[in-house]
Amino acid sequence: MLTSSVNVSSSVKLIEVNDPRAFVALAGEWNELVAARNDQPFYRHEFIRSWIDNFAPAAKLRVMTLRNERGRLVAVLPLIEQRTALYGLPVRQLVSAGNDHSNRFDLVAEDDALAGRLIFRHLVEKKIGRDTRALYLTHYAGFPGPARAMRALADRHGLVLIEDCALSLLSADGPQPLGALGDVAVFCLYKSLPVPNGGALVVNGNRPYVFPPPTRAPVASTASHALGSLLQNLELRAGTTGAAVRRLARRLGRGTVKAAHIERVAIGSEQFRRAHVGLGMSALTMRLALSQDFDAIVARRRRNYRYLVQELGDVAPPLVESLADGVCPLFYPLVVKDKTPVMQGLAARGIETVDLWRFFHPACNPSEFPEVARLRDTVLEVPCHQDVNDRAIAHVAASVREVVLACDRPRRVVGAR
Repeated sequence: MLTSSVNVSSSVKLIEVNDPRAFVALAGEWNELVAARNDQPFYRHEFIRSWIDNFAPAAKLRVMTLRNERGRLVAVLPLIEQRTALYGLPVRQLVSAGNDHSNRFDLVAEDDALAGRLIFRHLVEKKIGRDTRALYLTHYAGFPGPARAMRALADRHGLVLIEDCALSLLSADGPQPLGALGDVAVFCLYKSLPVPNGGALVVNGNRPYVFPPPTRAPVASTASHALGSLLQNLELRAGTTGAAVRRLARRLGRGTVKAAHIERVAIGSEQFRRAHVGLGMSALTMRLALSQDFDAIVARRRRNYRYLVQELGDVAPPLVESLADGVCPLFYPLVVKDKTPVMQGLAARGIETVDLWRFFHPACNPSEFPEVARLRDTVLEVPCHQDVNDRAIAHVAASVREVVLACDRPRRVVGAR
């Protein structure tokens, strides 16, 4: 097939280019679009063509283009399809026409948001087959994914829509709470609220799901997690003294747990244990969660995020600068050149950051996902949660500015002239 086209809106047609000759023919208008939108050499047609010829000559082209009602090219996204293995099984995957040799790769479009939504919908729909039973959508860090588009696709194909809101508790897409459009939605409580453990499974719509009653969470395990969180907070606030107290408590705690044969149910783990599937949240978590002022939490997180954007935009702009209505940010996604010295510098000032998903799954080849690799290498999670008051957020902003500028400053080489 040379190309395939579909009317994705009343005014825009999506044309997927698969034939190399059709791709070559796009050169002139492709470069006109690049020059008008973001004239980077790595976006130009000749660079993309040269990269494909040298690094993926046998790959199938999956070049997404959008044309308006007059036939003018308004968006391009060069993708290639490759065969690989996942958990030992052969799969096909779409990857960008770029790798470590490409300094930039992105969608080039007159309207980024519209083009992104239309291409995303097209690619998802192409993946739906006879064996597809559900669509799975993750909302990252409080920022909404395309839930309405996924809901429409699920309805059109008679599929279940699952919304993963583990990182987006209390967030909404405008007036629509995240998790309200899926047939099923899952939430994590302890990532956003001061609770030791717990999650929520929300069922919407009229599908006849039946769940067994949850088993009671182990009291000792809940107490252990609660104490661990308190000690971690003490270490952060009390410096070396707090760290010493935490180390002592952990040594004593390990001995007590072993002697009493207490099973500590892990949270925040990447391991899935079937034995824990039926565990309900603890009574402590339920009481703490229901005592929270959710509106105040959302307002404080949004205020802190905007303050950091205002104070750091010139030295350390976040991955996402503006907050749409309803977004409750989980953290401030700080983009830096080298995460390690920044994390160390902020820790020395009493600010705990999180290294955003630094490592790939062993089944993934990082070179095949250069844009994801860049995010893993450069994004730090900076706190903007509801317990960070005005004084504390000012300290966070001043510290981030100081540390980032210090890390960016050229270092003098001993013996150099």
